[in-house]
Amino acid sequence: MKGEQLTEDEIQRMFTNPYYCLENWTVGEDIHPALVTEEVWVKAGVNLIKEIGAEKYLKHLLENLKGNFV
Repeated sequence: MKGEQLTEDEIQRMFTNPYYCLENWTVGEDIHPALVTEEVWVKAGVNLIKEIGAEKYLKHLLENLKGNFV
C-alpha cells in the first residue's frame, strides 16, 4: 500500500474502526494503544453515519470487527 492513495471507502472504514479508541488491543503479537478517546470516536461515527448512512457504516464496522483492517 506504500505510495498508494487511500480510496474514500478505505478512509470511511478507518473511521469506523473501534480499535482506534480501545486501550491495549492486539493484532497478532503487537499491542496497540488507543489513538483517540471514545468520545472523539463516537462523535466521528455520528458524523460519518450522517454522511454515508447507517447501513454502510455498520457494514464497515463489521469488516473491522472481523479483522479486515485497512
